[in-house]
Order: sequence, then structure tokens, then C-alpha cells
Amino acid sequence: MQVRVRAADVRTLGRCQPLGWSTYGFTREPGDVKYHQSIGPPAAGPLAAVNWDGSEIIAFKLHLPSRIRFQDSRRLDRDESRPVDRGNIVTYEQRLTDRRAGKPIEINVSMDPKSILYLTLWLFAGAFGAAVIALVLVIWWIKRRRPA
Repeated sequence: MQVRVRAADVRTLGRCQPLGWSTYGFTREPGDVKYHQSIGPPAAGPLAAVNWDGSEIIAFKLHLPSRIRFQDSRRLDRDESRPVDRGNIVTYEQRLTDRRAGKPIEINVSMDPKSILYLTLWLFAGAFGAAVIALVLVIWWIKRRRPA
């Protein structure tokens, strides 16, 4: 099961009752943006009544807008040398037994202040400029070699 949430300001998500067990924060520093999320015990309700064996994994996956510089993700039963899925995706995992016991998760991420979209647009602009220059050079070379 997957639940996706979109919000204009992630810091306000804790006010929503289904997400009230978590607090969110952003801080900006020169050349750096830090994201912190503290996930507390789950809300009482249907989770406790489900007949699972506890070996299931609860995952929190973050799709961040910028390249990640630092993260302290926890992944279970996977290669710990590859904690970042892509340049901007981080996954935190916890066993269901630990989640039911209320063990907290602290998510700390430091990322670039410029978005990946910004950098990608500059990359495409540079590639387009290089293609135009190459085309102009080829046309110039062909015109220069033509006999008079």
C-alpha cells in the first residue's frame, strides 16, 4: 500500500490528524537546506488489530527537490552502501514490530539549495547551444570547401 501526500508547506502536515504523529522542519543556511522529520509512535487504531507477524517493513520514502548531500537513512535487509535510491530519493525503513513498539525515527537530510529541475534546464540549454554551434561550424566548413 502507498499513500501520497502533496502539501504547499510540509511543516503544516503535523496539523492533519492522520499525520499528527510526525513533526516536520526545514532550515535554510548559506548554500544548504536541511530537512528534519521526527516520526513518533503510530496513532492507535487499526494497525494494532491487524494480524501480521511483525516481520513486515514500514518504509518512509522521501522524494526531495534537490540533490542530497547528506542523509542518515536506515534500510533493512539491503545493501547499506547504497542508501540513496537516486540523487534526490531517500528511504527510511523500520520493522513493523519496532513501529508498533513506538520506536521513533529521526530523518535528517541536507540538500542543495538549487532544485534538480534548475540544473537539468541548464544542462539542456547547454546541449542545445552546443548543437547549434556544431551545426554552424559544419555549414561553415562545407561552404569553405566548395570550389568557386
